[in-house]
Amino acid sequence: MILLWEAWRFYQRGDLLYIYHHEAFHFHYWGFSWVNPLPPIWMNVVLSLWALAAFCVALGIFYRWTITCLGVVIAYFFLLEKAQYLNHFYLILVINAFLILIPTNKTSIFKIKSSSGDNIYHQPIPKYYLLIMQSLIGLVYFYGGIAKINPDWLDGLPLRLWYQNVDLGFFSSMISIEQFAYFASYAGLTLDLMVWPALLWRHTRWLAIIGLVIFHLINTFTFSIGVFPWLMLWATILFLNENFLQKLAQKLQFLNLMSRIPRKDLTPSAPPPPLSRLSQTLVITLFISQLLIPLRHHLIPGNVAWTEDGHKFSWRMKLRSKAGKIKIKMVHPVSGKTYPVPLEDFLSNRQIRKMSVRPDMIVELSHALAEDCGGLYPGITCKIYVDSFISLNGRPLQRYINDQLDMGQAQQLFLERSSFILPEPKLY
Repeated sequence: MILLWEAWRFYQRGDLLYIYHHEAFHFHYWGFSWVNPLPPIWMNVVLSLWALAAFCVALGIFYRWTITCLGVVIAYFFLLEKAQYLNHFYLILVINAFLILIPTNKTSIFKIKSSSGDNIYHQPIPKYYLLIMQSLIGLVYFYGGIAKINPDWLDGLPLRLWYQNVDLGFFSSMISIEQFAYFASYAGLTLDLMVWPALLWRHTRWLAIIGLVIFHLINTFTFSIGVFPWLMLWATILFLNENFLQKLAQKLQFLNLMSRIPRKDLTPSAPPPPLSRLSQTLVITLFISQLLIPLRHHLIPGNVAWTEDGHKFSWRMKLRSKAGKIKIKMVHPVSGKTYPVPLEDFLSNRQIRKMSVRPDMIVELSHALAEDCGGLYPGITCKIYVDSFISLNGRPLQRYINDQLDMGQAQQLFLERSSFILPEPKLY
């Protein structure tokens, strides 16, 4: 149902028209440059398909088909524009991939009556299914906590910057903004590192849930981070005791409706079918990837907050405040004539803002401009020079990209520091 809500928000904000049709250039993920927007009417059809699939999945209608359809549609929107990257969108894709592979539709926490109403069937969720899903959510918190163990976060940054305009109301007489920022920094770090084991242990489970509710509600009203807090709060159901959920379902009529739906396809105590060899391999591979991908930046020299190498897909959420200024010019290789690039003519404000601090996007645009000199000289490859400055966590602007290098020839190699990024200044 959260995904149904997200589809509605997507439509209500007009993202389809603005993001994917008012932008003349799109930043793509590596290997997916072929993913492009459809005509407006078909984009609306795809969004409607998203909403329909989410609704069907929620009710268990043609589950295996609709969960697959939902994953394909969400992946399509995710891959359309790199400047729109959101951690919760990526998390939804990962969870969806696992739900495609494991037959969760064959299990239920509710008691379901047969069509005759005589028998009640209830097949508990296999523990390893549950463990997989719990681990996915736990890893998000754990890696988020590990990422917070850095000098800036321990010094209250960037929260001291973000909370400057926050009104603490009644509490303002008891605590200053700076003190609150320090408290929030260490509380967030502690919660992220401890909440996974705390949710697994029944003696601390409810304390952890209360902490998560407070944490996510504060984030919801402080930052604009979409459905992520609600998604993570809903995911805590995975950690609740099955007997508790069963009793809750019996007390709440709208949940208890599930037990009144006649089903002809159930047999007493029918266990879910075992995973095929291929599904087992894919599940293990996908899970290992979620363990390793967030760690890859440790193999790359430099501060990831400065270089961005290994930042995405690593649950490094709300860790730094980064602002940049960027100018790009094309130089004809023969005449030496210089052409300033009017970025505002073909990029949205969000694209420019994101690109100015993300080297991979700078490289992609530079390569596109170099080819045919941005359309000015077909068949000729121009040189591209970037004048870029960034500020990290409120520090003075520092030059970011080597302005003497032709960025049209720049490359980013896997697990290697990008050579065109200037060494980070002494940050700590």
